[in-house]
Amino acid sequence: LSGSSRVRNPVFLYEMRQLGDPQLRRDLATALQLRDDAALAQAVPRSNPDYVVLKTAKQQRRRDKFKIRICDDAYRPLRAALMETARLSSEWIRSEFMVQPDVTVSSPQRFEELLMDWMVDPCEAAG
Repeated sequence: LSGSSRVRNPVFLYEMRQLGDPQLRRDLATALQLRDDAALAQAVPRSNPDYVVLKTAKQQRRRDKFKIRICDDAYRPLRAALMETARLSSEWIRSEFMVQPDVTVSSPQRFEELLMDWMVDPCEAAG
């Protein structure tokens, strides 16, 4: 967003790790002015959709073929590029985007803490 730009539509912002947090559901219900639990259930899932339980071992083996060990030295250049994007994104979201008047952030303090994680390479933090 440039200095003269602003969000033209209301935005509800959360970090994926907040999906299991009951506060997210309350904040979203407030932002959308929902009073019906069924409508809220459609608006936000109760858990992270990336953690899907596969039905068969064959499906899991097929998925596993595409996995990489991102912390391996062979992927250091890729990880560096990803981390640069993550850091820039974290800074921009915190300093420019989430402060816009039409942006509602679920649990702003927790959201900012989670975005600070984007500044740290998890491979270096673990090692």
